[in-house]
Amino acid sequence: MNSAANVAELKRLLSQTDERASLAARLRPLMPYLQTCVDAGLPYAALLDDLALAGLPIKPRLLERSLYRWRKARRLPGDAIAETHTTADQAIQGRPRRIETPGDLRQIRDMHIDLEALRREGEALRKAQQRKERTRHPSSPSSSQESSS
Repeated sequence: MNSAANVAELKRLLSQTDERASLAARLRPLMPYLQTCVDAGLPYAALLDDLALAGLPIKPRLLERSLYRWRKARRLPGDAIAETHTTADQAIQGRPRRIETPGDLRQIRDMHIDLEALRREGEALRKAQQRKERTRHPSSPSSSQESSS
């Protein structure tokens, strides 16, 4: 990446922030661009030089910490839920096909069961069933009485 282009882009991004704002507030809008630079292989030392040339001198540890926190904030706990739905077979790992030996029983005892995946699957099945029932009986008298109260 070209240092002059980096400095120009950093200056452009910094011009959109208030100079009276805190260092963290001025650094926050730069995070996506800084992350793309790091992903492209630009060393932190070069980023620090470019930031200083753009008018935002910061310490190396602050840059490292800020990027770490920004990445961590992007990984929300809800991302794990947004994964593709797993089937019960995927949620229960290590299940033997048939129980024929004591080793199969030990395998059952030691298998990993992802209860969260099973809960999500059951919830999705219940919602699908409710949608199916609503489309089958769209104007039932009980649903009109519930909506009026």
